[in-house]
Amino acid sequence: MAAQRSGGSFARSLDSEPTTLERRVLAGTGLQLAARIASAFCSASAILLIGRHLGDERLGRFNFHFTLFLIVGALVDLGSMAIAVREATRHPEREAAVLRATFRIRLATVTLCVLLCAAISWWKEGSLARAALPMVAALHLLAVAPCTAAAWLQVRVRLTAIALAPLAGFSLYIGAVLLLTRADVHEPGLFLLAFAGGLFVQGLVPWLAARRHVALLGPVEPGLVRELLLAMVPLGLSAALSTLYFRMDALLLNSLCGDAANGRYARTFPMLSLAIALPTYLTSALFPALTRAAGRGPAPLLALTRRACTVLAGFALPAVAICFAWGGQVLYLFWARHGEGERYADFLADNGDLRRCLPLLAIAGVAIFLTYPQMHALTALGRQRVLARVSVVALLLKLLVSSVAIRAQGVLGAALGTLLTEWFVFAWVTLELRRATSGFAPSRALLRPLAAGLAVAAVAWPLRHLAPWWTVPLGFALQAGALWLGGALPLRLGIDEAAQRPAGAA
Repeated sequence: MAAQRSGGSFARSLDSEPTTLERRVLAGTGLQLAARIASAFCSASAILLIGRHLGDERLGRFNFHFTLFLIVGALVDLGSMAIAVREATRHPEREAAVLRATFRIRLATVTLCVLLCAAISWWKEGSLARAALPMVAALHLLAVAPCTAAAWLQVRVRLTAIALAPLAGFSLYIGAVLLLTRADVHEPGLFLLAFAGGLFVQGLVPWLAARRHVALLGPVEPGLVRELLLAMVPLGLSAALSTLYFRMDALLLNSLCGDAANGRYARTFPMLSLAIALPTYLTSALFPALTRAAGRGPAPLLALTRRACTVLAGFALPAVAICFAWGGQVLYLFWARHGEGERYADFLADNGDLRRCLPLLAIAGVAIFLTYPQMHALTALGRQRVLARVSVVALLLKLLVSSVAIRAQGVLGAALGTLLTEWFVFAWVTLELRRATSGFAPSRALLRPLAAGLAVAAVAWPLRHLAPWWTVPLGFALQAGALWLGGALPLRLGIDEAAQRPAGAA
């Protein structure tokens, strides 16, 4: 697996294939994004079907448990995937032992998190009978333990199975939703079971792809579980708390304004959740390269992080302009009752608050896009305790800000709380990386994608009253042009050099 160095050049890729690491990272990221687009289509279609079939109140109940599963999913991982990839990259000779120890840790966290989900479901639903279906759905977490094998694929940047996993899971999900709606089922718990079944399949696919190369059962080195657990806990708590504060709005809306308000917010927030798939997959694919760059010193790590931030800004900034100009049209295309001939003007009159939410969430998305590469860089440096502190403070801040904002403005306040918290996290993480590397990841290179975003605004804003269906081709054209003008296309990360092993490594 180890890359060979000759004359200071990067001679072979991690899995002994002639392609460069950069090409494999970009190809893997592209494949994951393509699969994510397809699975997102299934997910968005499922939400649309569920929302229209159940109505806001039942959609709110569904969204509560949906959000709970996503939060607990981060907690059950406990940062184990990132730490396993990092340690297997640093010490390839210990890879098998690291994966076995990680599997053992995940078995313990799965047990605890299934019990946690059961307790929260019982409390939320008010009776054991009403909580039974959410409790059964929580058993999808059992697939997290064998999914440890995905670390073997991640280290080698073999991302095909990882990319196809959500496609397989969400295809099952949308299929089940179609059957339930056709059968005129109105119980949110059964739709939750459909979602959980998709997550279960998604977790098993990477294990099926890597099982011949990975033995998860077997002896574990003395002290290795404790060593890994100490490294994982800060990162795992950070990930879980980050997911909690990112999705806290659904819980607060449910508590302060009821299920119906939560259901309305579920018509806008998934767009942000879908958008952050890009920084998630790109930085995940880059993580082994970031780890090697960190081993060579702060300068290579900072250079790679800066380039990733610039590329991601090229996607995020033009999207802000499009949401300001055509946010209403986007919502109309997704949520209007087209079969009943609902007019655009009537839709806007009923959904003005949702229209104002979309630009706020898009601005929050810029902060998220710029934060992801920096968080992974800090993890590569072993600064996961810093990320845990950031997440704890951000959680408390969002609890305070969003509670006040939601009481004052309802759904719009939830979007405002997300915006303020995400920019706070971005500022703190930027300063922490500056402290660790003596340089800022955001750089003058961001001026180019910023100019491209302003150019998109100059075109889109005068056309803000354009008919909804015309905004689709024009929006895609403007986004593509902005990617080229902003320097995000062609996608070049310059990671071959940064991906070399530290000097003196085998």
